[in-house]
Amino acid sequence: MLNKLKEIYNKHRVLIISVAIIILVAGISFILSELATKEPGTGLAPVITKIEEEEQKPKFPFNLVEASPPSGDRRTFDFAEYIYFKFSAPIDINTINVIVTPLVNVKPLVNQTDPYTLILIPNNGATWIPNRRYTITIESSLTSIDGISLSKDITYKYYNNPPETLEFGEGDAHLR
Repeated sequence: MLNKLKEIYNKHRVLIISVAIIILVAGISFILSELATKEPGTGLAPVITKIEEEEQKPKFPFNLVEASPPSGDRRTFDFAEYIYFKFSAPIDINTINVIVTPLVNVKPLVNQTDPYTLILIPNNGATWIPNRRYTITIESSLTSIDGISLSKDITYKYYNNPPETLEFGEGDAHLR
């Protein structure tokens, strides 16, 4: 029997050695992959859970970048004007809480083509009444889609003082 095995081995030596090496490499690879998934940090393979991946993402501050029109006094006839607030990251629309005093019913929207922008639109026929000072507070509960909150409430002052007359310039005769 031993002679028969020696004869088979001598006849198919290269094939037998190749199969043995393949089985050995596959076994070692399997064992190493099991060790790597059970013991992170062994140097064999990085294993990062979804939670760890989220924690390792850089956290940039989430804040107001620009408001349009700018906060403060201005002169315009457009009392139903939308107010735009641009933020440093896309907004989670489900976290918007806006307070307007004196009360004006506004509808907060997030621009679909620019998710960084919050738009406040007077709702159901509401308008910004002339010669009245408004304070708009965007509460710090507002978060980006990455879950980062504002560090504090945003207070925006709005005063619309319409001009008494309009002065037309050259080329504006058709508007008179």
